[in-house]
Amino acid sequence: MNRLLLSFLLSTSFFVFTSYAQDDVYKIRLSGVNATILLKGYFVERVINAQDDDTIIGFVQTGMFNKKRLASLSTSITEDIGKYLKIVLPLNGEAVPLIVRINKLNIFEVTSGSHETAFAELNLSFIRRNGSRYYHLFDAGTCFQQGGIDVTHTHAENIVHAMEICFADLRAALLTNRVDNIEISEKELSFNPLKDPTSYPVFHTSKIPRGVFRTFYDFRDCNADTQIPFEVRVKSKKDTAKSKVSISYSDSYGPDAFWGFSDGNSIYMRIMKFYYKLYPEQNAFVSHVAYNEIGDMSSAYAMAGILGGLVGVAILATVVSATYHGITDPSKDGYFRVDFCHGSLTPSSHSEFNELDSKTVFAICGTIDPSKSICLFVNNEFNVVIRGGTYYTLNLPPRMKNATIGLRMDSLHYTQSISLNPFENSLYYVHLSNRKGILMDYISGDKETSLLNGMSEWNTIHQNGKGSNECNH
Repeated sequence: MNRLLLSFLLSTSFFVFTSYAQDDVYKIRLSGVNATILLKGYFVERVINAQDDDTIIGFVQTGMFNKKRLASLSTSITEDIGKYLKIVLPLNGEAVPLIVRINKLNIFEVTSGSHETAFAELNLSFIRRNGSRYYHLFDAGTCFQQGGIDVTHTHAENIVHAMEICFADLRAALLTNRVDNIEISEKELSFNPLKDPTSYPVFHTSKIPRGVFRTFYDFRDCNADTQIPFEVRVKSKKDTAKSKVSISYSDSYGPDAFWGFSDGNSIYMRIMKFYYKLYPEQNAFVSHVAYNEIGDMSSAYAMAGILGGLVGVAILATVVSATYHGITDPSKDGYFRVDFCHGSLTPSSHSEFNELDSKTVFAICGTIDPSKSICLFVNNEFNVVIRGGTYYTLNLPPRMKNATIGLRMDSLHYTQSISLNPFENSLYYVHLSNRKGILMDYISGDKETSLLNGMSEWNTIHQNGKGSNECNH
């Protein structure tokens, strides 16, 4: 229902904070929602969930106090989606067995003024089975949205519509012979391409010919249409690496006809009426988009409840937040990447907008000898090594309501149970006491703000598994 919680927002004119109903999970049932999937010659034999969690699918906001609640399907993602699709596309005659892999299923709600929008992000892989052999056909993704005054009840319908879109995209790929038909091993059935999108052709093509990309899939799979003539018009900037361009082409195509284009040297992606250059990185395509331009878009998008498409909803949250990477000057440029779930832009480094993991930050007292290793354990299992003057963020699945934190340094041991909230950050300060040894205190208010202000990339520890031998002795 009403209200959107962005845990990292300090203030905004569009979004309002909510409370969290920790004791219950909102159940979404797909039964009773009709679907029209026009895919002849196939039946759904099996559904695989390649995500880390098979239960939680996002969040909703319900009740007179606008409580934010985790959401799940009635049983599990694998069972519910599998049961539904097997009814919609049942075994029929000589139909080919189809395996559907869920790479991403995420629902959430956004409020703008009195208008609400419910979203369903979905990405599916389609794999056909021939005897004991498996052939990858196509990956399809979408971000379906539905607006209204109260949209919580629409999520089941939105998920089904998102599935219809993905199956329609598979059907179009089959009809145009744009499926992979690449044999994969049984082990690869559970591979999630969204965790490492470098398996897609666009990362392995040294030069893409001049042409337009009608869809995100054309960009992802390097299928540029070279038969459509177009002219590029450069919007000059001092830094040409951040230039935006427009293109002119035949009036027979609408203004939103193309996802992007290649000029033979560089790739551009359309954002509203302009195209921005994309730069390949190790496992992503990134773009520099002027912060104030995204900001201009955000107002119209928010008020209309239209946040999907090429400008992802996470970007709107980023723009509204003045805390994003410390950007407060509208003249500075943003740094975004292409989301390979459905081809929209998302903040490049990290987006906390619709993440559900609980986040617990540990700040280690700077006076602790940095040569000493503090071993952090979670529920009696080694997690990370931290040292004096550093920070560490622990992410735990949303279904966990508490965790036991253990700290060890030399002969000193400390254990404390902490509460977890998937929609809020919490901060603990680790220090030494002459009498009690290691201590860990929960911090809030001004001291929390002061400690978090000292957190940066150079003093933040990342989990890498190192130190497990010394810590488990």
